[in-house]
Order: sequence, then C-alpha cells, then structure tokens
Amino acid sequence: MKIAIDLDNTINDLMTPWLAWYDEKYDDGLSIDDITDWDITRFVNCGDEIYDFLSIPGSFLNTLIQPGAASVMEWLNDRFDTYIVTACTFNGKNGRVFEEKSTWIQNHLPFINLRQVIFAHDKSVIDADYMIDDGLHNLRNFRGTGIVFDRPWNRKTLIYRIYRRVYNWLDIKWYFDRVINERLSIEWTTKSTPDV
Repeated sequence: MKIAIDLDNTINDLMTPWLAWYDEKYDDGLSIDDITDWDITRFVNCGDEIYDFLSIPGSFLNTLIQPGAASVMEWLNDRFDTYIVTACTFNGKNGRVFEEKSTWIQNHLPFINLRQVIFAHDKSVIDADYMIDDGLHNLRNFRGTGIVFDRPWNRKTLIYRIYRRVYNWLDIKWYFDRVINERLSIEWTTKSTPDV
C-alpha cells in the first residue's frame, strides 16, 4: 500500500516561523488559530506580500517538525510504501526551495530516501492508496482515501463523510495500525476458509 504525505504544515510546522516573520514585519499579532481558511491573504494586512516569506532563503530549512512526526513516519516507512508529496514555490525569488526541502527532509527524516520525495503542485496526479494533507483542495480530486491533518484552516469544512480527520501524528499511527490489523484479519480469514 502506498501512502502520500504532505510536508508543509503536516510533517513540518511552516506556519509558526511564517507568522513570526509576519508579526515582526507588520506587528499584527496574528495567530495560527486566527487563520480559518486556506487563503491566508484574508487574514493579513499585507495581502499577497505574505507570500514573500516563502521566497526568503532558509525559510523552509528553519521549520520545526510536528510532534511525533519523525517516529510515526519511520514506523509508516517500515510498513508501507511511503512518499512525501510537496508543492514548490515557482516565483523565481527563492530558487533553492527544492534544495531546502530536500535538506530539511534529510536532516529530520534520515530514513526517507530522496526518491521517496515527490515535488508536485497538482497532487491529484499522485497515485497512492492514502494521502494525508492539511489542504482540502489537495484531497478533492485524489482517487484514494483522503486523510485531513487537522489545522484551523480546514476545520470549518464538514468532511466527515468524505475524509477521515486526524489531529496529530499519534492519530495517524493509530489509524494505520488499524489498517494493518484489518488487512491481516482479511488475509487470515481468506487463508483459513476451506475450499468448497
């Protein structure tokens, strides 16, 4: 089974340094919980200039990893075909995004081979059984099972019948532990059923 996992704000915490940069520059006091929609420009005083942070060399290198992400990623990687799927900014200002994200992955998730990293702006082209992402737009056209990583910007959308919501990396481990157990149960039942 293949699992595709988003990098920014799912495995890493890009939003904390992003908002720290914004607050230092614009003295606004915006918090992560204030951002209740994917379009961050609706919540800032600078419009599209908020995306300037993504153009600063080192902006991706300096993100922290989400609590529990490293150990659960390693656990998943030992049991599934695991891929990191991440978009890249192509605005010409930070041409080092590929390198920075790759370096970040090597530093925080050394068990991930860079051949397991897919840079794709349109994640609907990804062929996997599961995708974990904080952006609902990335799951809408995904053909497998979509799993929403809970963030304030995806909470107001009712997703209960469409996607599973996870609140942290332990939830992810619990979910995929159940997937393994169900698969083993099906295999055991199939093998133990006598031929008619």
